[in-house]
Amino acid sequence: MPRKPPAASPPPTEDEELDIAIIILRAALRWKQNDLARASGIGNSSISDYERQKKTPGRKNLRKILQSMGYRESVIEFTRRFLHELRSTQRLAPGESLETAAEMPSGSLVSFNELGMRTRVEQVTQEVGRTTELALRLLLDMLGSRGGPPPEDGNS
Repeated sequence: MPRKPPAASPPPTEDEELDIAIIILRAALRWKQNDLARASGIGNSSISDYERQKKTPGRKNLRKILQSMGYRESVIEFTRRFLHELRSTQRLAPGESLETAAEMPSGSLVSFNELGMRTRVEQVTQEVGRTTELALRLLLDMLGSRGGPPPEDGNS
């Protein structure tokens, strides 16, 4: 009797992806956990806890981690989008094999037929949601750095 594929897990939340993002960014530099701990001034056990999702780094420690590796803060969102692409458009469609995937024209990702219209609509919807979230965060950061919105009566 053929085995059923495992049920798809729900998409991870941002905090759930932070552990993987830190691991990817550290691995991209070929650093070990103790290299990151030494460079960031954060204890090796804390780095380990962040990567094992035992703890979530606060904003201050996340900045230390990114700064010590020479990354901009925006790299976290870039890494999340990369993970999303790996989990969605770069996976084989149901019933697709490596051989049939290799027959696709070079440079194309996945066509509507392979993924199905529903899957593609879901992907676009998620991207629109992420873009909207990023735009709102940027706006709120800008307003926060200026001390809030300008007075409504026009007097500064």
